[in-house]
Amino acid sequence: MELKLVNLTKKYGDISVLNHVNLIMTPGVYGLCGPNGSGKSTLMNLITGNQQACEGKIFFCGKEVTADSRSFYHSLGYMPQIQSFYPDFSAEEFMFYMASLKHMNRKNAEMQIIELLKQVELYDVRSHRIGTYSGGMKQRLLLAQALLNNPSVLILDEPTAGMDPKQRNVVSQMIGRLSKDRIVLISTHVVSDIEFIAKEIIFLKKGNVILSGSLNSLCRKITGKVFDIHLSEDMIDLFEEDTQKTVTGYVRDMNGIRARIIREIPPSYPYKEAVPSLEDVYMYSFGESVHAF
Repeated sequence: MELKLVNLTKKYGDISVLNHVNLIMTPGVYGLCGPNGSGKSTLMNLITGNQQACEGKIFFCGKEVTADSRSFYHSLGYMPQIQSFYPDFSAEEFMFYMASLKHMNRKNAEMQIIELLKQVELYDVRSHRIGTYSGGMKQRLLLAQALLNNPSVLILDEPTAGMDPKQRNVVSQMIGRLSKDRIVLISTHVVSDIEFIAKEIIFLKKGNVILSGSLNSLCRKITGKVFDIHLSEDMIDLFEEDTQKTVTGYVRDMNGIRARIIREIPPSYPYKEAVPSLEDVYMYSFGESVHAF
């Protein structure tokens, strides 16, 4: 099974939001990372058919995906970023409604709905109105509907938005299990959600793929550039004057402040070289810093 994107491009007038994206995906989890406006949602909308590309083609199992490629869209599960529900529906009613749109028969739909609502920990509140759900509960319901009819390709746009750390961990583990026999593409700002389940991470910036690869291969690119330092209060001014760094985090303790930084060369103050993480790669690639203590 293979999903192939060839020179995928999307423009609005003279503004290009996706530039000649080329990707090949096989079963497993693919993480799609980048700041707002980088083209993540646009890429997903092109794959799902919600938008049409200006240039390029999509192939699934060697066949080109077109507007009437029913076999592909029937094998596709999609979780949108925007929560859009009928608030007076119960979760169970919503799931049956989505199953009917996917042309599932009642018996198969009922079996899957019971199991999926249990997996996302909503079975006990399946008869409650969706309008009474929290944001995290709605996200889990969106994930459950995407899994109806056992799709071969799963597109998840910010699946853990609004969830607490425990829920994010449960959902991430669930996605990891699901990926054994299907292609899963996840857009997320929370890189820790995909750090240990993604076989490949794709970084988008202004519509361009600027970096892609496994966690290990990406982290190797900044080996020797990540440092942990301990700052006393009288070192902060000197530290803040160092513009050749990106700060990925601060922790205040009894002895002062510990900072994790990315720098092309070692700093002039005492440091320990750190093992890079995916968050470090993200910060290095997009040049974002944390400035608040």
